[in-house]
Amino acid sequence: MRTDFDQIDDGASVMLIPNANNPLHRSMTKAVYANGYFYCDGSNPVDGPDYYLGDVARYCTGWQPA
Repeated sequence: MRTDFDQIDDGASVMLIPNANNPLHRSMTKAVYANGYFYCDGSNPVDGPDYYLGDVARYCTGWQPA
């Protein structure tokens, strides 16, 4: 499990690992990183991102490549 969220390449697909305080997800969630934002599977990108870089570091314990 990686915790260096700022090292994810733009356009990369990752599996986010939520922590107990995460208001959106309770289990691992696939997301695409784009320009500082994370768009999770099942979400409508038109509604905006699910997380920005600061949120994901706060609400996820880590990530792994998808």
